[in-house]
Amino acid sequence: MLPPMTALATDTLALAARLRTATAAEHDEAENMGFITKLMGGELPISALADFHAQHHVIYKALEDAGDRLAGDAIAKPFVFE
Repeated sequence: MLPPMTALATDTLALAARLRTATAAEHDEAENMGFITKLMGGELPISALADFHAQHHVIYKALEDAGDRLAGDAIAKPFVFE
């Protein structure tokens, strides 16, 4: 049996749902770009995937760093996950 949802968990899920809905068109567009379609279809070499991940590493590192900085913020803390 799962523990009951807290108000914070409910709010976090509501935010996630709102973000998913609000960005659905952009997500679909990105998924159907030529490079991604070929990558996901196995038409590109593994080096293309490595390059893709390397390019996104900078973005994810910045997000992680921002999360670290905001972990103590009363408003942002509920949205910072380890």
